[in-house]
Amino acid sequence: MNEFEEQLKQTLSRKQPAIGFAEKVLARTHPRNHSWKWALVAGLAACLAAVGVYETYRYQQGQFAKEQVMLALRITADKTHVAQQKVDQLNHRSFLP
Repeated sequence: MNEFEEQLKQTLSRKQPAIGFAEKVLARTHPRNHSWKWALVAGLAACLAAVGVYETYRYQQGQFAKEQVMLALRITADKTHVAQQKVDQLNHRSFLP
């Protein structure tokens, strides 16, 4: 056990770091490139574009629905007008002697 303890003591003993060790560590921790920032910007731009496309689609669907409602109202008004004319004709005939 004595030899093992001696090896452990040598392994765990305090040693001076190599020259330039601190600079190497700092260089590794400093970000080298900013490609992640460009990826973030591209992702945000894609999200904004997707929202714009979706809102345009919703607006077009609303316009289509509006056109359908207006057509339905015109058809209803025409049919109501025809029915009103027939009722007026029947009322006019019944008052004739």
